[in-house]
Amino acid sequence: MNAQGQLSRPWLYAVLFSAQLAAAGFLFWHVFPVFRVIVENPGREVPETVLDHALVIVAVIIAQICYWIRIKHLRIPDVPENAFVEHVLLFLSRVSFIFGSALFSLVVFHHVPSFPELPGIADTLFRSALVAAVLFALFCFALEIENLGRAMGRRP
Repeated sequence: MNAQGQLSRPWLYAVLFSAQLAAAGFLFWHVFPVFRVIVENPGREVPETVLDHALVIVAVIIAQICYWIRIKHLRIPDVPENAFVEHVLLFLSRVSFIFGSALFSLVVFHHVPSFPELPGIADTLFRSALVAAVLFALFCFALEIENLGRAMGRRP
């Protein structure tokens, strides 16, 4: 245990990080086609099913549970110092969130203003909350990659 009461369990960290990676991978895999539809057809409904929404919600929940368990209870395990891997992870962290930012910008500044009329309030609120939840999950994952990269940096 360290001063903040966090445990060092490398195996558990690996499980939580792998689950976050899988959830983020699913979100990227699912969002790329949506991104393309929005670019090619601004202002048109994106064809999604209840199953699509449910899978995205499950991925966001898994990513968030793993992230917050790690933040509250586990420290990043001791990893070997490696400046190159540190920089690669920091780069991946930034790139992963750039995609989320691009999606947000595309939806808010290009797609929504192109609607002839907005869908119902309940649908608009649901989709807005879903986009926000996905972006927040990607932000947290980007922070986790950054934290791991920084752990590989120079030690005092």
